[in-house]
Amino acid sequence: MLRAAVERLNERYPQLYIAAEQVRRQPAPALLAEAENAELLVIGSQGLGGIGGFMAGSVAMSTVAHVERPVVLVRADETAADEHLPDGSRTASPRTPYRDVAVAVDIGGSCDEVLDFAFRAAQLRQAPLRAVHAWHVPLTQPMPGTEERALIRAEVERELAALLEPWRAKYPDVAVRENLHEGRPAHVLVRATNGAGLLVVGHRRRRGAVGSYTGTVAHALIHHVTRPVALVPHD
Repeated sequence: MLRAAVERLNERYPQLYIAAEQVRRQPAPALLAEAENAELLVIGSQGLGGIGGFMAGSVAMSTVAHVERPVVLVRADETAADEHLPDGSRTASPRTPYRDVAVAVDIGGSCDEVLDFAFRAAQLRQAPLRAVHAWHVPLTQPMPGTEERALIRAEVERELAALLEPWRAKYPDVAVRENLHEGRPAHVLVRATNGAGLLVVGHRRRRGAVGSYTGTVAHALIHHVTRPVALVPHD
């Protein structure tokens, strides 16, 4: 199986040097060890749809929780054409422009690594970048009226624009669109980021914590977003 896979890849990507190695270890420890000397780790799924998630959840989640490198999760049925916009006949085609890159942005946290990864991914694809932020009024506060809600949203817009400003200057060739949605992050981000060619989300460098918002948010994105998901570690 390994030799056959390498032969197919060599035919498809002759410009790349491709090496293969069979490792006699449990999957998660083996992936963590290999990732120490890599810039990026890519994990495929077993082809389970919907709630089944990536690698039945176990290998991917245990690896992501401990890895120090960015990880991209790709579903088994994903093709190169799926990352591109449909052509005139609404058919997936690798000859059309790339779909946009979506990045889940946490305004209140440190996310330089996450934004740098997302901007570079958009630049390499020559694709737009969609910065998505979910905001909501804390349950501990009284429900605001229409005017107060508009003021809260305007302040969030200013904070998001200020956060993205240095990255726009660093990557002037990347077209950026800001998306703000009111609601709980786990629900909003799943809906808002579907249709992207790649979703980028952060995860904190501490055991058991995944996601720039909370572990449950990143977990929901991993299991419900149908496109490739990049998880980028940050402090």
